[in-house]
Amino acid sequence: MRPVAPEQLVRGIIEECADCDICRFLMDGVCYFFPALYRLWDREMTEGIPANARELRNLVELCHFCALCPCEPVRNRILQAKILFVERDGLDPRNRIMEDMALTARLFRILRVFTNKCKRYDSFAKKILRIHNTRLLPHWSACPFPTEVTFPGFENFSVKAERRRKVAYFTGCTGRYIFPEVPYSVVKILNSLGYDVLVPKQLCCGMPALLEGDIQRVQSWISQNMEHLIPLVHAGYDIVCSCPTCSFMLRYVIPSGAMYHSEVQEKIRSNTEELMVPLTRRTNRFISVKRSLYEKIMGEDELFPDIPASERLLLANHVFDLGEFLLPSVDFLPSGCTVSASNHRFVYFAPCHQREQKIGRPYVRLLQHMGFEKLQEFPDTMYCCGQGGIMGFKSHYHEISTRIGMRLVEKIKPLNPDIIVTECLSCAIQLSQLTSYRVIHPALLIAACLE
Repeated sequence: MRPVAPEQLVRGIIEECADCDICRFLMDGVCYFFPALYRLWDREMTEGIPANARELRNLVELCHFCALCPCEPVRNRILQAKILFVERDGLDPRNRIMEDMALTARLFRILRVFTNKCKRYDSFAKKILRIHNTRLLPHWSACPFPTEVTFPGFENFSVKAERRRKVAYFTGCTGRYIFPEVPYSVVKILNSLGYDVLVPKQLCCGMPALLEGDIQRVQSWISQNMEHLIPLVHAGYDIVCSCPTCSFMLRYVIPSGAMYHSEVQEKIRSNTEELMVPLTRRTNRFISVKRSLYEKIMGEDELFPDIPASERLLLANHVFDLGEFLLPSVDFLPSGCTVSASNHRFVYFAPCHQREQKIGRPYVRLLQHMGFEKLQEFPDTMYCCGQGGIMGFKSHYHEISTRIGMRLVEKIKPLNPDIIVTECLSCAIQLSQLTSYRVIHPALLIAACLE
């Protein structure tokens, strides 16, 4: 990270984005950050009033890293600015609690006991953590999904020997603590296909803390997760995530910039004058560019230089989204399930972090194969639910969160669904806040078909 004041870094982001101006129109109505950026820039151009220090910090706090914007370096510099602000000015203790879902779950369970089983639980919890008073609180499971357990596969559906793999399941905090029925369904699906499933010891993927700029906690969580996951990769396990934010974090955010480390470049036979650039994220094909021209630009994307680059890349190359992982086995899943023969109308919404992984819409193909003929795919790709993980719960963030979410809801209404299908449980929380639709993870539908 460059040794600059955070205000200077944010100022550079504003000038760079104002000079480009594409996101003024591309991200309008779907993003918190860019509309505010252009308002600050337009004010400076018309009234001569530049953004002050408080406005610059408030600006970067509006980015919830949905990844819909086209410039990955800009996203990473926003995160770097957040990190610099926290390192200099500190972090609100309430945010530190909320970014740690394991801690939040324990706190909420204690509050339930001391507030007489929810009679005053909601208002007390919201006051402590500064959650908006109209925000619905999720139900924290009394029995979180366990880790450090093994679920041996069985052969209800015959999988060819060469297709059988060992799976380490990274559950994600929202599934583990709020929606444990989702990880149980995932295990059921994988076991039914004959995969041996290990749920290793794991901490949060780090995205909530990263959004707050709490880099020390992020690095601690990532380092501990890698201590558990890297040996499994060496032992032949694939890492499967049912949460798109977890898979996005593990396979794209954590290894950002790692390809341009000297140790990695030496392994792919790069010399002192050239830099080898991969053609795609997962590829063994490279192009050569002049190191003196591109080395500084490529290195800007790196967020975790203290974690070995080769290990970050190794982990990323063995992480799979659940739908992506299941798709090659689609022929081994039952078709024409009776559970899907109802008159329910399903609409599938692909969340932001799933779209950014460029893996298509595997759940649509899986569910249509299994008999969900009335499943419609949400057609537009520039919509966000607006939740932003824990950010949608904050009082000062609630209004803009719901405004962006309602833009998506108004687009869904003409499709007249009975049930919205999405693999992002943060989206499920937001859509349950804004609508009366039932929202369900696709793993629950697939698991129901297996019965």
